Amino acid sequence: MTLKYLGEGRNVPKEIKGAIAVSVPCNLYSSLLELLKPKNRLYANRFKKHLIEKLRAKQLLFPEKISDTDIAKINTLKDFDDIYTSRAHGFKDAIDYYQKSSSLQFIHSIRTPTLIINAQNDSFLGDQCYPFKEAEQNNNVHFELPLYGGHVGFYGQNNITYTEKRALKFVEELY
Repeated sequence: MTLKYLGEGRNVPKEIKGAIAVSVPCNLYSSLLELLKPKNRLYANRFKKHLIEKLRAKQLLFPEKISDTDIAKINTLKDFDDIYTSRAHGFKDAIDYYQKSSSLQFIHSIRTPTLIINAQNDSFLGDQCYPFKEAEQNNNVHFELPLYGGHVGFYGQNNITYTEKRALKFVEELY
């Protein structure tokens, strides 16, 4: 969301001096495809279960907008986005949501110093989630690709992760 916000062409407040994004699914559809692979089945099912629980809570508030029939149709994360996310936010369907909301298409327009860190072994990110070309063509965007870190799991000594250390260094370099 931060990358999209910074690259949409809006006037970014001068108080925003920089941005840091970690484990970014820059292409939502590419990330969805990874999440739907057998290697991520347990996580995807758990995530879907929690989303459905939240949807049931919303259903109590908006029974006319969320039906039991619709909820019963949710078998995958894409189904959830087709049935709820896209409708709730004014998109035609999940694919429309993924296309319009993915940050990859906005990275080339970012004018605020930005650090993106995506681990090579992040099992939730598909190939299109790694903005090599976009970062290379934009001097404001710094893309780092450590070998390890998984999805936001950048383990570090003394309970201080690589991303925390790198983020602090990036912010210090801004001043």
